[in-house]
Amino acid sequence: MARIIIGILFIAFAVVQFNDPDPWLWIAAYGIVGFMYLVSAKKPISRAVILLLILAFGIVAVLYIPNVINWVNEDMPSIVGEMKATSPHIEWMREFLGLTICLLGLGWLYHVESARIGKNEV
Repeated sequence: MARIIIGILFIAFAVVQFNDPDPWLWIAAYGIVGFMYLVSAKKPISRAVILLLILAFGIVAVLYIPNVINWVNEDMPSIVGEMKATSPHIEWMREFLGLTICLLGLGWLYHVESARIGKNEV
């Protein structure tokens, strides 16, 4: 049941991305994670596929590190004061946090799939 709830949450995250400057990228990112959770509610997901997605999302997240460092050096100005990103740091940080959410979701899915496999081997 938890997998279905988490999957629906990620699909909801995808749906609200239509107002983003680059919506299809984020609809795909959140949608993939949501889809993985929904599928895993019915059948096991390959841990190799999950690791591949973690690698892909992780590489993209690492590309944001210079922007995160700049944001910290600027005394971490607010990224939540307004919905429209009026300065670059707002969009960079929101995207980095979105990638982090996806990575956490995929990491947890990897963990529960590992536990599922472990139970089936006994």
